[in-house]
Amino acid sequence: MNTPLIITISRQLGSGGAYIGQQVARHLKMNYVDRQLISEVSKELSVPEEEVAARDEQIQSLWKAFTQSSSFTSNRDIPAFLKYPPTDYQLFTTESDIIKKIAKENSSVIIGRCGFHVLKGSPNCVHLFLFADMDVRAKRVASENSVNLEEASKMIVESDHKRAHYIEVFTKKNWNDTTLYDLSLNTGRLGLEKSTDLILNYLKSLERNIN
Repeated sequence: MNTPLIITISRQLGSGGAYIGQQVARHLKMNYVDRQLISEVSKELSVPEEEVAARDEQIQSLWKAFTQSSSFTSNRDIPAFLKYPPTDYQLFTTESDIIKKIAKENSSVIIGRCGFHVLKGSPNCVHLFLFADMDVRAKRVASENSVNLEEASKMIVESDHKRAHYIEVFTKKNWNDTTLYDLSLNTGRLGLEKSTDLILNYLKSLERNIN
C-alpha cells in the first residue's frame, strides 16, 4: 500500500491559498482539508464550531480567555471538561492529532494549522508557502470581503500578526522562514492559475505517486 501523499499549504491572507489548495486537490483527486478540521475539533472537544472557528490559528488574550471562561456554566452535574472552554494548547494538540490521523489515512491537501510543523519528517509530505505583495493581497481581500482597500490592508496586517504569533508560540519558528518549506511561491507574480500549474509540475518532478 502506497503512503498517502500529503501537501501542507501555509499561506498569507490574500495570497490565494484556499483557491490554489482546492485546485491542486481537484487535479490530483485528493481530500481538501480546511473547515473539516474545525468540525472535527468541535466534536472532539464538545465545543461549538463557531467557538473553534473564532479562535482558528490565533492566541487568545488573557482577558478574553478570562471573560470567556467566566461565561461557561458552573453546573456541578456537568463534567469538568464541558464547564470551561478549551485552552489554546488543547485546541492545538487536538487539531494536530487530527491532522496526523488524516495524513495516515488519505492523500490530502491540508491548509494552515502549522501543518509544516505537525507533519515535519513525515513520509511523502510536501510543504508549501504561498505569499504575495501587499497590494495584490489587499485587492483580493477587498474583493472577497466587499471592503475597501484600506480596510482590507488592516485585515491583512492583523491576520499576519495573529498567525505569526500563533506559529511562533507552538512551533518556535519564524513563519516567513523559507527553509521550513519545500517550495515558497509568490502567487502575485504568476497569478493563481499559473501558480497552481507550477505546483503541480513541481510535485510531478518529485516523482511521487501522482497521476
